[in-house]
Amino acid sequence: MAKITIEIDQQDAQAIERILHELAHARTKHPLFPRIPTSQLSILAEEFGEVAKDINDDKDYRTEVAQVAAVCIRMLR
Repeated sequence: MAKITIEIDQQDAQAIERILHELAHARTKHPLFPRIPTSQLSILAEEFGEVAKDINDDKDYRTEVAQVAAVCIRMLR
């Protein structure tokens, strides 16, 4: 895969750092990630549901969004 270089601002850098933190946490907590796409989708749906719940409860949903992104990264592997 080709190396891609882009310029990012401080907010993007913080968002990416948050995603990487959640990815590391997920890999530690759940080292085995399912290979079956439907099982992966179930995990993604659960995390997405947590985003919706936090938004509806007027909570800070950004951690849940970072967890969704971490699941997406794991699905792309």
